[in-house]
Formats: sequence, structure tokens, C-alpha cells
Amino acid sequence: GEFNCSNQKVFLTEKASRPIVMGKPFVMFGDRGGLDELRSLGFKTFDKFWDESYDTLPTAKQRMDGMLQTLDYIRNNIDIQQGYSNEMLQVLQHNMDLYHNEYKQQQIKKLEQVFQ
Repeated sequence: GEFNCSNQKVFLTEKASRPIVMGKPFVMFGDRGGLDELRSLGFKTFDKFWDESYDTLPTAKQRMDGMLQTLDYIRNNIDIQQGYSNEMLQVLQHNMDLYHNEYKQQQIKKLEQVFQ
């Protein structure tokens, strides 16, 4: 969850980065457009594998209901014991590489600028 009670600004925290760093797929509940924000940073999400349209719904309740429907779909249609497909592995690897290289360096530079 990344909910900031706002539809004006997306609030991302360690909860969004944890599955990326760990190489795990994720469904994210948060401010409207959170998945779009991740994509704008260069990360890939999982719209090829399940419905992520819940992220665009106008209210927190609608987004929560939509996310729960997506989780139900995953539970009923994806056998996690089979492992990740090659296509999923490519998305996970892309996200880990981006995070540990380009994104991490960008964040370090921003932090350094604060302390100069």
C-alpha cells in the first residue's frame, strides 16, 4: 500500500521498491496513477499478465475493489508453483537492473544535493 489520500501526487515508498529489489511481481494499492508513476520512472509493471486498470479508478474504494478483483484473478488463474515465465522473468530482471543501477544512482545524487 502506498496511499497518501491524494489524487494530486503519487506517494512512493519502500513498499513499492521492495518487490522490485527482490525480483518479485506486485500489485500495488495506492494513489491513483501509482503504476503510471513507476512506468514513468522506467519500471515495467505487469499489465501483460493481469488487469492493472484498478490504478486509474477515481476513488480509493474503487481502486481497492479493483485491486482485490485482480488479486482474485491471480489466485484463480496463475499457478505460482510453476515458477515465472520467461516473459515475466524479463520484466523482473529489467526492474531489478534499473533499480540497482540508474534509479539508485539518481536517488543518491538527489540526496547528495540536499546535503551540499
